[in-house]
Amino acid sequence: MSKKNNNQIKNTFNFLFRDYQLKAIKTSTQHSKGQFLFPTGSGKTAMQAGTFIEHINNSPGFGVYVVVAPTIALVNQHSGNYIDHFITENIDSTYCLVHSGTSSVADEKAEKFHAAGLQPQRKIRPTTDASKIQEYIESAKSKNNPVVIFSTYHSMELVKEALDNLDGLKGEVLIADEAHYATQLEFNRKVSDFPYKKFFSYTATARNSDNPNPNVSLFMDNVQTFGPVLSKMTPNEASKRGFVVPPSLIFFKTDVPAEHSQIDDNFPLFVKEMVEKAQEVLNEDCLRRGVPPAGVKMLIAAEGTSDIRKFQLSDHQAGIVKAGCNTFTIESLNTGPGTGARFNGKPVTSDSFFKHAEEKFGNYEDQCVAIHYDMLTEGIDLSGFNFFVPWRSSLSQSSFAQNAGRCCRLLKEDNEKILSG
Repeated sequence: MSKKNNNQIKNTFNFLFRDYQLKAIKTSTQHSKGQFLFPTGSGKTAMQAGTFIEHINNSPGFGVYVVVAPTIALVNQHSGNYIDHFITENIDSTYCLVHSGTSSVADEKAEKFHAAGLQPQRKIRPTTDASKIQEYIESAKSKNNPVVIFSTYHSMELVKEALDNLDGLKGEVLIADEAHYATQLEFNRKVSDFPYKKFFSYTATARNSDNPNPNVSLFMDNVQTFGPVLSKMTPNEASKRGFVVPPSLIFFKTDVPAEHSQIDDNFPLFVKEMVEKAQEVLNEDCLRRGVPPAGVKMLIAAEGTSDIRKFQLSDHQAGIVKAGCNTFTIESLNTGPGTGARFNGKPVTSDSFFKHAEEKFGNYEDQCVAIHYDMLTEGIDLSGFNFFVPWRSSLSQSSFAQNAGRCCRLLKEDNEKILSG
């Protein structure tokens, strides 16, 4: 391993990785299984893509590389981000998406492929047909190229089926993103049964057991399933180094008789008052830091999707908008082919989810409120949120951390400035 000044790992990539990202990538080459535990906003996706690239550079040619994530929206997000990294490193690869949604990633990346002198892949259509997955793999093998497969946890057994049909081929590297999902019985079995040579887990919220013999549990301290912790960073360390925004706990006193977890007639007045008080806090913070005034972007975790739908059907949402604050409801929608989410009760495809989200929440100066149950938690890369309100009677430690993490991400332009020095 090449080092600089005895402790700084040399960056052999075109992309400017942070020091801890490089360390995690290089560490993966020395182990066959293990966990990487890093907080929201620390760049886990870049580490994952870099891990694939490092292994491909060390062993060029054909190989199967698989990453699984919990939702269609997140799988699509990963495909775009990974492909950007592969283009940056001038790696010619085949890509396959395994889920029941849609994707336009081939069209979106065509110009970048051409600019890098790489042959664009004309079709990257999501599939839930094992024989189609097998065709992608065989196509990559005929070109002696690596194939990167992006799948949901639900559909990863289809990837296994395709590999089994190819004389028991094994994945070179399997990556489980939001790996705490793999502690659920169904997904734990799928991960354990998957044919891989190496397996790495990434999450900000590891789920561990209090079992005195953790190797018989489903949780992440079962090293037989998940391997040891290979690299980690605490949220406190990430905030001290400026990679995430340190959170603050703020208490608002209200005269509105709103009952916690209830979306009732007083809720619009309560939201209006919260936004006004949050804006005062934000204005003071922007003035102190000498940056342009930003608009409040508030994320509210509702009690459940039924409450969100009641909210949509009532005049409460109109009441908040009338009070001068744009309000949007967001629900997960994985009940039919091609569906991804509902914005204000209207379905949008999984492919267009991020375009809708950026359109609604991307303006720095605007105020807006997003009400959801869990759609904007795990892994969703949407920056700009600056306040989180846990409007739910019960919220697990993991859910709280994931929600609050949406408000700790750096703005994309600020992150790019830090990376470029």
